[in-house]
Amino acid sequence: MMPRFNNFIPFVIILFLGVLLGSQYLNNNSKLIGTSFSQYKEITSTSNKPVLLHVFATWCRTCKHDLAVLQDSEIQKKYEIVGLLWHDSPNNLKNFLEHNPDLYSRVVVNGSKLAFDLGIIGVPETFIFDKHGT
Repeated sequence: MMPRFNNFIPFVIILFLGVLLGSQYLNNNSKLIGTSFSQYKEITSTSNKPVLLHVFATWCRTCKHDLAVLQDSEIQKKYEIVGLLWHDSPNNLKNFLEHNPDLYSRVVVNGSKLAFDLGIIGVPETFIFDKHGT
């Protein structure tokens, strides 16, 4: 009976350390909260609705799972959905938009400065801004 218990001890220690170390990040608010990005006209609203910025790439499998949520009629009514193409080509985007014509109100193609300021290191990412880009 003792060997089974010995196999369980490392699991408990790892779980405890994960909870202990991870809890410090749960209480920290993002440094982006309250930051204005209004200088980026591509993410300010043209329709007086909040902007849902979806950072994606056409080659990203996980990004494709987001499409069902973004195409939901309630989401479409509530937000102006803007895409930010990340590390991808305009040719791939053209083909993608032919298959998803009504997904985004607009797509930012050369948004590397915006992506840098948002701290994007991978896709997919989703941000919500008020109509002024905050």
